[in-house]
Amino acid sequence: TSDVLARYDNDVFALLLTNTNCKYAELVATRIKDKVEQAVVSYDGKKVKATISIGVAGSNKVSSPNFKKMLSNVEAALQDAKDQGSNRIVLDIEN
Repeated sequence: TSDVLARYDNDVFALLLTNTNCKYAELVATRIKDKVEQAVVSYDGKKVKATISIGVAGSNKVSSPNFKKMLSNVEAALQDAKDQGSNRIVLDIEN
């Protein structure tokens, strides 16, 4: 299996990390957030910086996760990140 990045909605992307523990998924989210925060883009002669809100959902269960529930959890985590302000990561990890 391999990791997959895809557009999920207009301004929402999903990154599916297979065979990845929750701690590493949080690390990946932090690296993405830091890179976006550090990037400076020139637009119309002006320097523009961006922020990103990230929701992370995962499961520490040994059995196969319920992907429908995980999708619901990540949508809720992303909404929480947006509600808390920009440049946030919110985790929803099932134990």
